Amino acid sequence: MEVKDLIRLTKYYLLKPFGYKDYVPFIVLSRSRTGSNFLNSSLLSHPNVRVKGEHFGHLDGDSIEKRYGDVFGKQPRYIKAAGCKVFYYHPHHGDSTELFSLLQNNRNLRVIHLKREDTLRSVLSWMIARKNDTYVANSNRALISADKKRVSVDPNELIEWIEKTLHWERWGDDFFSKHQLLNISYEELTSDLNHTFQRVLEFLGLPESTPVTNLKRQNPEPVGDLISNWNEVREKLILAGYERYIPE
Repeated sequence: MEVKDLIRLTKYYLLKPFGYKDYVPFIVLSRSRTGSNFLNSSLLSHPNVRVKGEHFGHLDGDSIEKRYGDVFGKQPRYIKAAGCKVFYYHPHHGDSTELFSLLQNNRNLRVIHLKREDTLRSVLSWMIARKNDTYVANSNRALISADKKRVSVDPNELIEWIEKTLHWERWGDDFFSKHQLLNISYEELTSDLNHTFQRVLEFLGLPESTPVTNLKRQNPEPVGDLISNWNEVREKLILAGYERYIPE
């Protein structure tokens, strides 16, 4: 941890007991491999934001209520927005009903719904990360070569996860339809981070700030270079009606 990060963390915990709850609570709703780490790291660079990662992913013996209180309890007065990432399937082990009931019942909660337009890429990236156990890339870590990342994909599993992801996205929009909700995409983040970041800050009622992140894209190669049985997968995608995910 860098000195500046340590100073910021120390300041936060020293002031938190004397804090308040009159800030904007928010979540980044998504699935894995949609740029959520990229967005979170950018939010962390804002001086008035407190954002945690997959806080409800692995509870490690904690209750949902305790974890909820950790995120949405008192905050130092310089914090104007506080939240965390929430994937559709959190917690990883257990029933998600309690968590999503708490979130839905918080009418002040603002929801940043992060999606990836190229759903195939999202699922493929997860499959590659699963194979290599590498979920984050930053400027200090060399990218894994395409040869090591290349995977043989079960077309049926790929299509199943695409359909599951599309279902989750529709569910999320509907479930939080009575909340203030902002839809943004991975593609918007990566093509114009500054503009998209300012939209997020405006949504959260925060002053403009330049996003700072050292994260980078992990799998920039063409899909055909990452899937060893691409011809087979391509045919199955066409049969399933997902031609839109096939690169021209």
